[in-house]
Amino acid sequence: RCIKPNKMMEPAPSFNKPLVIQQLKFLGLMETCKIRRQGFPVQRCFIDLVVEYGCLIGIDESIENIKNDSSLVMRDACVSILQKYACITSEENNFQREQSTGMPTGMAKPTPTSSPTSSSLSFNKQEDLFRVGNTKVFLRDGVLQTLNIVKSNWEQQRMLAANRIRS
Repeated sequence: RCIKPNKMMEPAPSFNKPLVIQQLKFLGLMETCKIRRQGFPVQRCFIDLVVEYGCLIGIDESIENIKNDSSLVMRDACVSILQKYACITSEENNFQREQSTGMPTGMAKPTPTSSPTSSSLSFNKQEDLFRVGNTKVFLRDGVLQTLNIVKSNWEQQRMLAANRIRS
């Protein structure tokens, strides 16, 4: 996207700051910068997240059927996926990596939250891991990796179940 430096399209010394800021706001770049500064570098449309990870909550439909659903249904499905699976603790991920590779990850152990009923860790609160917008979901770094680990485990369990049925 091109930003016009002034209305006359003159070279760089002639720079109209209000015009440039207006263009940046119109393009949504100011909001994008604000979100990225808050630490949510990953953006995904609702439908993309549901198509990729919907199998985790039982959505095994074709892409055409999913695209026909309303944006509220997509939003609710995204929130459901993220609430259920994005908050898997780093300790659980480390254990899964150690089991698959045989090597410890070397990450520092996080401290539990003060709530005795909470099973999540202090840096893995849901409100800290993702934010839901009008058309997109914004994720902290590492959330997609967690979802990919969960999805690969789900696929492995599904293949094992299929092999048991065949034999």
